Amino acid sequence: MWVYKKNGVETKKEKEAKMVVFVTATPCRVTTAKVLVLALTVLFCAIYIGSLFFKNGYFVLSHTFSLTEILVVAVVVALEILLTVIVLLECKCLILVALIILGIMLFLTTLEANYAFLVFAIGSYSVYGSDAIFYCIGAEIVCLIIVAVYYIRYYCILTVYRWTRVPRVSARAGPPNISVHTANLH
Repeated sequence: MWVYKKNGVETKKEKEAKMVVFVTATPCRVTTAKVLVLALTVLFCAIYIGSLFFKNGYFVLSHTFSLTEILVVAVVVALEILLTVIVLLECKCLILVALIILGIMLFLTTLEANYAFLVFAIGSYSVYGSDAIFYCIGAEIVCLIIVAVYYIRYYCILTVYRWTRVPRVSARAGPPNISVHTANLH
């Protein structure tokens, strides 16, 4: 790394070079991260849309939806699609917005996972004691897997964000510009 100092004081270029903490992002990792983000977004959109049809432990096809349910799922799916488009296009200014959106969705998913765990725990009171604990453990494992996959997607988006923040070195055509300063000898 070139050290840019002027009279012993760091210049702006050296400070910017020190700000790059994550240099491990490579084009291959970024491409892999984009593919994972796309695949996990499709998975989560399918989960949200499928949750409209899954009521009280049964898959219901002839269910009348309330406007609130449809709006919540539509907003979440729209946010998921917006997040994916921002990441795939590597929008430098909007990818931070995508990280904030995903952070909010991580928080909401964690709350939803805890709520689902409580629903399974309360619903298992009517089941025999030995089966109830297995239902609760199964529900907790499913909730932990969903939250873990969200964190994997968060890391993938963070990888793309770091890649957009890494300064690129562009090759110039021709020899380097060398300027010679001569002192005035008169």
